[in-house]
Amino acid sequence: MELNEVHWWSKWARVRWVGKETYLLTSETLSEPFFNRAGTLSCEGAARAAAWAEKNLFTHEMASTVVIFDSCAEGERALLASGYQVVDTMTVLISRGQIMSRGSGWSVAVASAAERWASAYLRAFYGSEALASTITPIVARLLKSKDTTLLEAKIRGKTAGVLALFRTEKVAGVYCVGTVPEFREMGVASGLLARAKEIAESEGRTLILQTLSSDEAGIFYAERGFAALYSKKILQKAKSVAGAWVPKLDLGVCITRNATLGLSPFTRIFGGFERVDAVRAIFGAKTEDVLAKLMVEIAEGRGYLRINDEIGSIMVNSKYLRDGDEVHIYLDVIHELVHIRQHKEGKELWDERYKYVDRPTELEAYEAVVEEARRLGLSEEQVVEYLKVEWVSEEDFRRFLENLGVNENNDRGA
Repeated sequence: MELNEVHWWSKWARVRWVGKETYLLTSETLSEPFFNRAGTLSCEGAARAAAWAEKNLFTHEMASTVVIFDSCAEGERALLASGYQVVDTMTVLISRGQIMSRGSGWSVAVASAAERWASAYLRAFYGSEALASTITPIVARLLKSKDTTLLEAKIRGKTAGVLALFRTEKVAGVYCVGTVPEFREMGVASGLLARAKEIAESEGRTLILQTLSSDEAGIFYAERGFAALYSKKILQKAKSVAGAWVPKLDLGVCITRNATLGLSPFTRIFGGFERVDAVRAIFGAKTEDVLAKLMVEIAEGRGYLRINDEIGSIMVNSKYLRDGDEVHIYLDVIHELVHIRQHKEGKELWDERYKYVDRPTELEAYEAVVEEARRLGLSEEQVVEYLKVEWVSEEDFRRFLENLGVNENNDRGA
């Protein structure tokens, strides 16, 4: 079952093996951690996987991502002690019974056009077709592969959802199950899974799939007859912009600096923020639920981070995410999370009756950030440097610092 997964993703990225148990996936065109990670088929290979990931991924300015079995407690402790953080859990599921098609108005067939399948896949998983030139050639190769069947569901002549079925010996693995946003809640995914089950049974193969905790799809699959077999932990270790193998400060989070353009779950880009006390102070008991449902859009252009108040998501400048100071990005995320709470409370985020430096919603967000910056040990001078923004005049900036209780000239308490 593990080999089914490795061989499947080897069709999307390059796979290399160290011995028979440890592998490394890397991609020159797909920068997501999922396509750039190390894994092992045994607990004994965890240390080797981590060392290989660091050697290869840090060189390309990526976080080191390692996948190990949930049962490898000793290996996990060793990785945590060396600076890794658990950012997600992957559970391998097996189909235990028939999958009933739910909903109507759609049909499922084997895909024939790479552009159409790739377009639906990208809209389902990224909310954008920015990666079409990268994904379409991969899909074109998959359509010609004898061990792969690509399914698509159609509604009124439009591709509403996609699924990939990949075969190794007696196993059929389900991957890339996605529904185009406008066709969700119509039973499309159920129909695709039911058809995949029919194909697997006709070939005498066991149907399996994998799901990430961050995707919150466990209940969905359980209701369709899938049962958990085992789980794997996904751990990451950040590489600082300066080149050190660990962040300059122990932030306790993992930030995916080379994230792919488009929409992604917050927890996939910013791992571990649910454990930050400053974030828990924002959302309280709802922290995990809010962050699990929050989306992040990585986009090109100017700026840093901001809120998309139309869908309640966080927008991030890809260049800033890649090249910006890690501590500044960390503080910016906390700032925007305060805005997310304000948005959920129905507050006007950009009340034009106030200047930026006097606006209540901005001051509330910056107060949380200043407190966290001081907790991290930043000097008052460093806090002032962080707070500087190019669109504020010197006079307004001095008033801004006064509003926040920040001393521009001396360390606090000096």
